[in-house]
Amino acid sequence: MIERKILADLATKKETTFFNICREYLQNLFLAKFYQKSGSEDFLFKGGTALRLVFGSPRFSEDLDFTGIKNGVSYEKILEDVLVELSFENLEVGLVESKPTSGGYFSLLAFNLFGEKIEIEEEVSFRPKVGPEREAALVAGELSPAYKVYLLGRKILVAEKARALITRQKPRDIFDLYFILRNEQLRKWLKLTEEEREMILSLLKEKDKREINRELKNLLPKSFWPIIKDLPMVLKWELGRN
Repeated sequence: MIERKILADLATKKETTFFNICREYLQNLFLAKFYQKSGSEDFLFKGGTALRLVFGSPRFSEDLDFTGIKNGVSYEKILEDVLVELSFENLEVGLVESKPTSGGYFSLLAFNLFGEKIEIEEEVSFRPKVGPEREAALVAGELSPAYKVYLLGRKILVAEKARALITRQKPRDIFDLYFILRNEQLRKWLKLTEEEREMILSLLKEKDKREINRELKNLLPKSFWPIIKDLPMVLKWELGRN
């Protein structure tokens, strides 16, 4: 297991909390072991954590999201094997909840790492067929050796993040769309209808800046805090460029 000082020093370097760095370490550890398993290629990594670990978003993320090509039995077996391996890492890890949902599968993992009690939700949404929308990607960060993941195709990954903003309207979704518009690898895949664009612009007008500030200060490095203050206006400007 990694040394505490390494995580503490990285928290200082990344201008964030020790908790955020610990959680990201655990996310990397889980994903590295998960994608070593047979059948893991049928579970495609996506969401805000994918934006961070694969594409370099500055926003720390809380959960792990996947699109599954097959059913939950396969996922459950891989999850069990990964949890066994994690228990050999001198980690306190437990499975709080694990269940099928109407559209996929949900699990909640609980860790105790250097006194930090961390829960990570994992959610799988199933599709009968994904085919060429799968792509392999390398995660090469400072918290683990490089490892391979299977990523949901960028066109769908970006479309899902835009829909998340419209349906959930969370501050993190506002920032994720801002990041997509600023990232050359992702920007070209964003195809909004006129209706979707108008819906986003409308919700940006109504969003409470205090709520944005409260949520995103916990998830972004201090150097990004000035952007948070005017995030709706900044995103509106970026949408105008796209």
